[in-house]
Amino acid sequence: MGIGYSSNLDHSVRVFLDVLSKREYLAAGALAVLSSLGFLSKLRRISEETELDWHHGKAVFITGCDSGLGFSFANFCHKLGMVVIAACHTASSSQGADELEQLGSSGRMFVIRKFDVRSKESIIMARTVVEEVLLETGTDLWAVVNNAAMLVLAKLEWLTDSMIESQIQVNLVGPIHVCRVFLPLLYRNKGSRLINITSPCAETHLPMAGVYGATKAGLETISDSLRIEAGFNGVNVILLDPGEILSSTPFASRQGLHYKEMEAGLSKSTTKKELDTFNKFSEVFSNHLPRPSFGMIEETNIYRVFQAALCSRSPYRRYSASPWRVRCYEWFMIWAPTSWGDREKRK
Repeated sequence: MGIGYSSNLDHSVRVFLDVLSKREYLAAGALAVLSSLGFLSKLRRISEETELDWHHGKAVFITGCDSGLGFSFANFCHKLGMVVIAACHTASSSQGADELEQLGSSGRMFVIRKFDVRSKESIIMARTVVEEVLLETGTDLWAVVNNAAMLVLAKLEWLTDSMIESQIQVNLVGPIHVCRVFLPLLYRNKGSRLINITSPCAETHLPMAGVYGATKAGLETISDSLRIEAGFNGVNVILLDPGEILSSTPFASRQGLHYKEMEAGLSKSTTKKELDTFNKFSEVFSNHLPRPSFGMIEETNIYRVFQAALCSRSPYRRYSASPWRVRCYEWFMIWAPTSWGDREKRK
């Protein structure tokens, strides 16, 4: 009796495993559906967890405010009524800093110029400025937004050493130092938050963005660990994925300059086939990426999820501004069998 039972069990297990291996796509589909339902549930709860006057007496420090996302977030927070300390690099242009400074007459906009997230000294200097602003305005530091980022779209073997190192410094090492330097200020206010800007590339692992995706995946790992560590002191650590912003910001506008630098550094042993591939992508990324004019992002969903990350009493681990159709496609590439996901990435 026992032997027969064991034999039937072993057979059942083998059949189950055989069916399971043939139905990996069902697992991917089920996970996508469950994730979609969870995402929709989160959207319904966002407005239920906010208070109308939550921004009073609160300040926010944002990096990378020269243009695009950082510039837009700085303006948005100012319109909400918060005190804003906007850190601008101003290495290639001062337009963003100039326009933000025009809001200084309100007494709620303060601009830090020549901020370099790669420099620990620059970050410490920014903290000193923030402390002075808090004292001057009588506010508390409510949020730090790690937004400064750098993107080079290219195969790993084409990138120069400086492009690899700069992306790691700007997207990962610098934000880690910002976390370390500003956490003591956030600890003073229970419920305050550290918002790290991430990217779909952290999960989808797209070609031509390997180094960038690795830095964002690293930032997500740090955030997940820090969420527990800082949570003991009442600080929320939140990830925010703004979705596809290349068409609405100048984030990728320097690809032409990057490709000229990479071309000069190509090995003399590069094959004609590889050189043709390089030239094809150089043409696409240098001349055919969107070049939006300077200004605030018009996509309203970004501001909705950003405000939720800013003021929710029980914030989520990760917010995404991507439309649900885009998120489903991203989930497909993440959870589908490797061969299926790779086929989509090669397109």
